[in-house]
Formats: sequence, C-alpha cells, structure tokens
Amino acid sequence: MEDFSAVADTRDDLLAWVACRLQGFSEDVVVKVQTLLARSSKKIMLEYSTDQLLFLLRADLEQITAYQITVTLHSGMHPGSSVLLNGFEKGTKTLLMLLKNILEVKPIEESSAHSYDRAQWFANVQDYYIGGKFQPWCSVLGFLFPNGRYDFGISVVAEHLIPHQQATTAHMLAIELHHPRNGILLCRHLEKLFQAGHWSLVPLSYDDETHLLSCRVHVSQDYRETRLYDFCDAKPPRPLMVKLGPGQLEHLSMEALHGQEVKLRRPYIRSLFLKNLMASGEHKELPNPMHRSRIGTYKSLCTELERMNMDVVLAGSVSQMDDDEELQPEAGFGISPPTLIIGQLEVQEPAKSSSSQSREPISTDQQGQRRIWRSRTYSLS
Repeated sequence: MEDFSAVADTRDDLLAWVACRLQGFSEDVVVKVQTLLARSSKKIMLEYSTDQLLFLLRADLEQITAYQITVTLHSGMHPGSSVLLNGFEKGTKTLLMLLKNILEVKPIEESSAHSYDRAQWFANVQDYYIGGKFQPWCSVLGFLFPNGRYDFGISVVAEHLIPHQQATTAHMLAIELHHPRNGILLCRHLEKLFQAGHWSLVPLSYDDETHLLSCRVHVSQDYRETRLYDFCDAKPPRPLMVKLGPGQLEHLSMEALHGQEVKLRRPYIRSLFLKNLMASGEHKELPNPMHRSRIGTYKSLCTELERMNMDVVLAGSVSQMDDDEELQPEAGFGISPPTLIIGQLEVQEPAKSSSSQSREPISTDQQGQRRIWRSRTYSLS
C-alpha cells in the first residue's frame, strides 16, 4: 500500500489511496467515504484529528463503521503516531470487541439442541415458507425429493437462525427474533446438526420473479458419513431411507446432501450470515461468509432496508476477514457438479427384534447397484 506522504495532492490520487486503504470494506462504504473526503486537500486530511475525522464520517456512516474507518485512515496518514495509543483507539478497540462478542451466533451441541417448537411460531414459519394450507416439509429434503418422493411422516421443526437464547444479537441487528424470516423448517436431525454448525446453507442468488433464494448445502468433512434419522418425541429414532426399487434401500447420509442446491423463500440474510460464520468457525472447510469471494453476495441479497444493518454485522466480524484460498469454492461445483438424489424418501420403522436382524439396511440388489444418486450431466449456474 502506497505511503500517504508519497501520494500526489490531487483529488483522484487521494481518493484512490482511500479506496486502497479501505480494502475489505463494502463498495458502498468506500464510495461514501470518498464522497465525504472529496473536497479535502492533502493538507486538510493531514490536519484532521481523530475526533474531527470521526465527526465527518458519522454524517453518512453507522457509528461503529465510522470508528473503524477513522482509525484505519488516521493510522495510514500518520504511521507510527502516538495518537493511536490514546483513549480514542482504546475505546474503539473495546467497542469493536464488545460488538464482536455480541454479534456472534454460538453453536449448540447436537446432544443438547432443543427446538423452540411453540405452535404459533411453527405456524408462522410454515405459512411464510410453504403456506399454512400445505403439509409441512423439510426445506432441504422436501426440495431434493419433489414430485411425491417425500415422506410427510418425517418430523419437522421450525429452527431459529439466530437462536432464541441469543436474543441480544437479534436486537442489535434490528431482527425480530420470532419473525418467520429468522426461522427455517428442517427435519429434526438436520436441525440439530445445523444448530451445532456441522453444515451450512450458503446463499447464491435471488430470483425476482419467483421470489426464491438459491442456496448451496455445505457439509463438514467430519459429518459427511452421518446417517440421517427421523426423531420423534414419542418414538425411537427411525432411519431415513431412500427406496430405489423393490427391496432396494439405502440409508440417507449427509454425503448425499453435500453440494446440492436448494431453493426457498428468502430468510434474513444477516441471520444466515452469522449462522454460517459460526459454522465456518467450527469447521474451517465450510465457506466463511467473510471471504472476499462471498461477502459481496450476502450484502447484495439483502433487501434495501436490511443493507444498512449489514454494516453493523461486518464491523463486528471484520477481524474474521478471510483472504485464504477457499477449500470449497463455488466454482468447483460448476466443474464437478454434485450428484442427483434419486429414489423415494421414506421413514423406516425400527425392527422389533434386534437379535435376528442387522441394524444396517440390506439391499437385495444382486448387481451391486447400491447407490442412491447418479452424476448430473449439467452445469450449475
């Protein structure tokens, strides 16, 4: 990055230096800062104190963002200056640290995950995503097993993206905790794994005509072989099986879901952002929403009113900015598309006696065709 003392005292050169200094901030924020500083000469910029610069920036920026940019620009204009050791910097660091701790979705262990399954909450989430007149289905499995191939006997819960135990985070982001857009319908097993951060739902694009958000399912390496069950309070866990034909059954695993693209109505993007940020902290191979290739997508998918609050989210998460090469880049799924799940999804009742029958599902297919998926032949957009 060019030293400020070597920057020419021209409008274009000064604004170019500002843009370079603010790498990692959103384009909208950079443009706002450049607009606010457009009439400042190099001499005037050097004379700004931290308080004066903060006062200027707060005219058009969120307070937290203004604090952060003030420190970033002032330290660049005065490298090595003791001014950054004063109470302003300490107060700013403390504020950002507090913000980071507050704006954090914490994982809930799978064994202790408990769904907030009140009837009205469930009804509201169901009505938003699929309509109250339809039978509820899992947002992931219901999309991947369409056209009568889904078993409506699977127990479904309405999960909070920002958990109801972490209401402070929702309040800071102006998110109504029990609004259906802070929820999602999932089968109980997927919900437990989602709360624990073992898989993530990464947004890709939004269709203005259908009003559907396209998302990619990313499963952590440690949980790819996890087999899925239907959990119901009144019954023991029942395997989720895929029926290929007479006598041909396969136990559905998370491996089959990894890389699949699903579509659903748009939840709160900032809720999804924090949920996926938590998951990437639990499993480094899961996509970090703070990665340079992802962060712009999240912000572009917000509604106009929600984009203002995303600046607060980004300010609290800036220390987690990721520039390393992604382990699961989106481009990889275009080159090697995920597999297509085929067959009929159904819940299998557990055997009455475990002494005479194996716990593993047995296929009667003598040709060794025990796969529940086959390669797709098309490229993903």
